[in-house]
Amino acid sequence: MVRWYCLVKKTKEQLNLEDKIYKLEDFPVFQLWDKNEKKFYPRALNKISITFLESLAYNLIGLKRDPVGEGELFEVIVKEFLCSVNYSYFSNPTYEAMGYSENAYCGGDGSIEEQFTCWALNIPIEKYRGKNRPYIGVFNMNSLDLSVLEKWLESSEYFKLCKSYNDKGKKKIS
Repeated sequence: MVRWYCLVKKTKEQLNLEDKIYKLEDFPVFQLWDKNEKKFYPRALNKISITFLESLAYNLIGLKRDPVGEGELFEVIVKEFLCSVNYSYFSNPTYEAMGYSENAYCGGDGSIEEQFTCWALNIPIEKYRGKNRPYIGVFNMNSLDLSVLEKWLESSEYFKLCKSYNDKGKKKIS
C-alpha cells in the first residue's frame, strides 16, 4: 500500500513530524550543486527538500492511522520511502537538486536523482549515465538490488520512528 497525499493545511502533528525527521542525523549525505558558487557542498537527504519532509511525515501519519503487520512493515516503509524520494527528487526536484549542467533537468549530471540511484543500487556513475540507465520506482522495485538502501533503512533512526508510529496505531485499534 502506498499513500499519496494532498494537504491544504498542515496539522500540528505533521509539523512536529517534519521537524523530527529534519533533525535525524543518519540520513545519507549527497552533494548539492550551488549554481552561484559553481561548487558542490554536502547535504543530508532529509535537509534538502521540504516536499520530502512533508511526504515522509504524511507516511508516518498513515502508519499510525492504518498500521500494518510486522511482517510487511519493512516492505511498506521501503516502498513509501522510495515514493517520497521519487516524488521529491526525481519528478519534482528543487533547483539545487537538479545538478550542475546549465540545462539541468531531473536526473542530470550531479543531480540528487543520479547520486541517490547510484548509492541505492550500488552502481558506478558511468552505468547510470550509460544507454540503459537504471530507474528506481515502486513498479520495478522487486527486480532491483536495493540492499544498500535496505541496509541503511533497517538501522536508521527513521525506521525506528516508523516502527513507533505503526505501534501507536496498533494500540489505538486495540
